[in-house]
Amino acid sequence: NNRNVYHQRWLSKIDVKMNEKVLQDKLVNKIHWDFGYFAQSLENEFLFQGVQLGIKIPLIRKHEKTKAEMLEVERSMLENQMEEQLNQNLGLMHTLMRKKEQLEIGLSHYERDVKPSLEKIREMADKRLQSGDINYLEYKLIMDQWFDRVLNHLNMLKNYNETIIELQFLNISI
Repeated sequence: NNRNVYHQRWLSKIDVKMNEKVLQDKLVNKIHWDFGYFAQSLENEFLFQGVQLGIKIPLIRKHEKTKAEMLEVERSMLENQMEEQLNQNLGLMHTLMRKKEQLEIGLSHYERDVKPSLEKIREMADKRLQSGDINYLEYKLIMDQWFDRVLNHLNMLKNYNETIIELQFLNISI
């Protein structure tokens, strides 16, 4: 349903061009009738009245045919633009799907393997600092490495969330 909303914009543009072409084709072969009535006065007491009848028979239709051909070309261009946009979105969607899969692998690896070992490292560093086995500088270096790994995980999680949002937007757009 969401995909239809996106395509509806393109399809409505194409429909407009097709309707214009149909109207233009009808105008090419149509005979135009003009009918008019006039009343003019040069003096207050004297009134000229008349009826005018005109007929326009298209003999040379080059302009109308050219316009119809131009409308057909515009419609074709819109179809090509729609197809190109769809292909770009599908390509981007496949790229984002691969990126999402890679990020999921990285996130699951962090949760399964890295996170437990990081917790052990932090607990051990806290105990060693409290017992005096390491000085504050060594503790700070260990915690900086710990923090860098946690920050890398958070950046990966942010990238994952952004990728999901982009995929959702593309699902609406395609």
